[in-house]
Amino acid sequence: MYTTALPTARDRKLTPEHEEIVKATLPAVGANIATIAQTFYRTMFGNHPELLANTFNRGNQKSGEQQKALAASVATFATMLVDPNAPDPVDLLARIGHKHVSLGITEDQYQIVYENLFSAIAEVLGADVVTEEVAAAWSEVYWIMADVLITFEKKLYASDGVENGDVFRDVAVVDKQELTDTVTTYTLEGDLTEARPGQYTSIGVVLADGARQLRQYSIIGQEPGRYTIAVETEGEVSTHLREKVQVGD
Repeated sequence: MYTTALPTARDRKLTPEHEEIVKATLPAVGANIATIAQTFYRTMFGNHPELLANTFNRGNQKSGEQQKALAASVATFATMLVDPNAPDPVDLLARIGHKHVSLGITEDQYQIVYENLFSAIAEVLGADVVTEEVAAAWSEVYWIMADVLITFEKKLYASDGVENGDVFRDVAVVDKQELTDTVTTYTLEGDLTEARPGQYTSIGVVLADGARQLRQYSIIGQEPGRYTIAVETEGEVSTHLREKVQVGD
């Protein structure tokens, strides 16, 4: 999936009242953003365990990488909205948008994130800080960022002629080569569109505990209807592929 459109947010503005509130509270949010992110994921996965099992990378959750990524993106975007000298985080937003599309994220899931994120903000900062006015200001930050991403992601889906979120296809393994003790290549055949140089593809597998985990792997070769990917064995999905998946699967 590819589009020349960029997810720029430089022309998006907060209302003057909300801009002043975000400026005043950004230090408090920034100082606590890591704890907010941890609380958010704990709350969201408690309310929606299917997201951890079937959408989010459990390995990144354990390592804390996903929490760090969320914290950085929210703080960077809020800073851009209130500081005219801050750089436009277009590259950051593009990476997020491409990752979301690779996971089949859809517009309705932004509401789930919003509800659990703002519950986490209120829990961490407390009601004396997160007043009704503060909540409204940061809600505007969130929905501006969400709207930029949703618009970009819809363009990515449209570029491949698929419905929003409809990105997964059944494929067959037609070749498997164990190049080293840790690196294996797989050639996959199915209803696959032509990839651009440097693009990756998402691979989803159902693990022994029933969870469907997704990972992204670079496409190192292709021909019509086929991708070849290289996988380094280093986590639960790559280990499953190496040990369980064979030609014909």
